Amino acid sequence: MRLSPLVSILIACLLGVVTLFLIRYTNRSDIPAQPADKVATETPVQMRPVVVAQRTFQPGDLISEAHLTVAMRAPAEIPHDGFEAVSGLLSSDGLYRKTLVRIEKGQPIQESRLSPVPERLSLSGQLKAGERAYTLRMDDVRGVAGLVLPGDRVDILHTYDPQPGVEMNTARTEVLFEDIKVLALDLNADPSTDTPRLFKTVTLAVSLAQASQLSTVSQTGRVSLALRSLQENQPDKTALKTVAQQVKSAPDLTRPRPARQKLPTERAAVLKVTDIQVVHGDRLETVSVPLQ
Repeated sequence: MRLSPLVSILIACLLGVVTLFLIRYTNRSDIPAQPADKVATETPVQMRPVVVAQRTFQPGDLISEAHLTVAMRAPAEIPHDGFEAVSGLLSSDGLYRKTLVRIEKGQPIQESRLSPVPERLSLSGQLKAGERAYTLRMDDVRGVAGLVLPGDRVDILHTYDPQPGVEMNTARTEVLFEDIKVLALDLNADPSTDTPRLFKTVTLAVSLAQASQLSTVSQTGRVSLALRSLQENQPDKTALKTVAQQVKSAPDLTRPRPARQKLPTERAAVLKVTDIQVVHGDRLETVSVPLQ
């Protein structure tokens, strides 16, 4: 018995639907079942505050409140030893600490990356081991017209007269030290200062030997500054004069200075004269004769 075409089409459609259902059911059975506590829509992540760096800190830098800020981060991005407030970085005495490793800008501040001993935020806290703070008197010319700022690096020049007893000008200028860090101008030791102004004193970070030499040469001439470029970090060996040569060529203050030589004046000395009359035959002549 032959089936009608309509019945054949209906049977084919039914078999196709059954096949699709079996395929879909098989694929869904391979997907692991999700926990019941998960919903279709994700809940928003609760952000938390954390203290981050506003600039890059190098190892040994002193943590300052001016270079820290509080940012909102996801809990997964906050380290377990982070700080929620800037006040957490200070001790009860208001002391700051130094960084032990490099901390990039925007990176959270961690307890494990800071020195265990707090340090007071003073000029001594900015000095490295072996450095000394030494202050020099300046004026608007020797101080680069006030364009030097705390944190800049300068070269130190010494102008002196190797022959102070000679009337003619024999002054000379030598490079004393290069690449010296400026700690403070007058009482301003904030490295974030960006407004130039005239200053009367400059405090430099030098070694103990350099401080001793600066104390000596500042008494034998004029000490001035030359501002260095931020892109230059190597000293100019061709212009640098050693400290021993600099002090050796400077005049010795312990010896009395010789008296300045007086140059002869161009004015003629005033001589006393007398007039004598001389008779030449019938002619009378008057002659001026100097007195002895």
